[in-house]
Amino acid sequence: DCPICLETIKHVNYRTISRLFCCGGFICRQCSDLKIDTKKMLIKCPLCRENIPHSYDYEEIRSMVLGHSNKGKAWAQTQIGMWYLGEESGSNFFAFDEEKGLQFLKQAADQRDSDALLEMALAYSEKTLKWDESKYMYYLKEAADLGHPGAQRELGLAYESSNDEKTRLHYITLAASQGDAVACYTLGAYFMCAECGLTKS
Repeated sequence: DCPICLETIKHVNYRTISRLFCCGGFICRQCSDLKIDTKKMLIKCPLCRENIPHSYDYEEIRSMVLGHSNKGKAWAQTQIGMWYLGEESGSNFFAFDEEKGLQFLKQAADQRDSDALLEMALAYSEKTLKWDESKYMYYLKEAADLGHPGAQRELGLAYESSNDEKTRLHYITLAASQGDAVACYTLGAYFMCAECGLTKS
């Protein structure tokens, strides 16, 4: 649950939470965005009461995340992997290193971190590695079944080239129900064109 609004967070991933690097806890994305909009930034962590580093305190943030990664925390391994691959302002934390990035993401994916699983799937879609359909679909399905909306959308779209309309609709609907914009648009198009067994509407 979010320690601020106390709302239950059903699926924890980068779309639903804002990570607290001090203790590794998190608040919901809605509370995080609200505090940014109202310029009421958190000074102390609502969980551990430590001071929260500013977004430009790169050295402190890197040290905190490395500490969590060294303890085997999957979310931290994912974060470091994405930084090494140049994502999420990664150049402020590490020099680009594809091999190290994938190494950290693989460690997190092995612990079934949904963000890492999605990143590994995208890596095998020729984003960073040679195309491998079996590994792409494996990682994508693992992330989708853990409730990651981005993975659910990608998996649904991956079935567009097959005749399995039921599975395609299932994953697109799951992603749309979590507010994924592309999935919502796609589902609307299915209704407009009466695809996947839907009645035109």
